[in-house]
Amino acid sequence: PPKSRGRADRDAQKKLKSLERKIAKLDEEKKALDANLLSVTDAAEAIMLQEQLVTLGGLVAGLEEEWLMLYNEAEG
Repeated sequence: PPKSRGRADRDAQKKLKSLERKIAKLDEEKKALDANLLSVTDAAEAIMLQEQLVTLGGLVAGLEEEWLMLYNEAEG
């Protein structure tokens, strides 16, 4: 029915917006870590920051993949 399709579209749009906000927040965290990494002089701290960057990168990639799948479903 058209009503359920409209609701599904709205739900998909809400989910897309939520994912976009999460991705933006993680991107800001990555920028902050990058800035810290440039100024750190302790090797152990640099390694820790690099590991955090890798973890954040994985999280962002997963969210971007989820966003793309949801977007394609909403468009299809």
